[in-house]
Amino acid sequence: MVLMNTGALLTNADHEANYCPLVGTWKLNVAKSKYSPDPAPKSGTTTIEATADGFKIVADGVNWEGKKTHVEYTAKFDGKDYAEKVLLDGKLDPSGADMVSVRKLDDYTYENTTKLKGKTLVVTKNMFSKDAKTRTQTATGLNAQGKPVNYIEINRIEREWMAKIPRPPLKSLIDHIDHIAKVAGVDHVGLGSDFDGVSGATPQGIDSAAGLPKITQALLDRGYSAENIKKILGGNLLRVFRQVETVSREMQAKPPVH
Repeated sequence: MVLMNTGALLTNADHEANYCPLVGTWKLNVAKSKYSPDPAPKSGTTTIEATADGFKIVADGVNWEGKKTHVEYTAKFDGKDYAEKVLLDGKLDPSGADMVSVRKLDDYTYENTTKLKGKTLVVTKNMFSKDAKTRTQTATGLNAQGKPVNYIEINRIEREWMAKIPRPPLKSLIDHIDHIAKVAGVDHVGLGSDFDGVSGATPQGIDSAAGLPKITQALLDRGYSAENIKKILGGNLLRVFRQVETVSREMQAKPPVH
């Protein structure tokens, strides 16, 4: 069966299908951020990429002294320690964290704790707005010299590419369904939505799950029967799942092969 994702007709390197709203390229808004006791950095950009069961962070910026900063790590949301690399002007920062642990608080919030040689430095709460446009970081703790660290950073998602790439018309989605139905047969077409996290590249007129009935109407307008529409909108997927479960039970009932 061919599954079509209604939330991914247009793809881009910054598409946040996996861990939305976390994934994307975030630019620090220095004017709206607050720092204490050190002055604010001059700039900062953080890229978050989804992995199989966690994420990878690469953060580059310029601190208040004009030195280039680089932070990089890959972690899971399991609270375990993972290696963190912190560079200052291209060299390993001896006062930077060497480990980080991350735990997810809810769908829009996670907390990361940085450590140096086993000692906790800073705990940062990362909160993402539900429209996936703003990331607010609130950090408290101590630096390697034992001085207090307190700051609130406001980041905005960089989505200039969305203004440059037009959303496809709904007709394009229906054309795709038509093509697959003709090539593979209507029994082998299925739809999957991505409304737990989508970049905005959905077809025109479908801005949320509330727009899905427009697909049904468009299929009716193309002459699809109610029976075939039910297959496309979920019947085929349920049929395949039932077949998989049947095969699974049959395999479990067979004696093990030695």
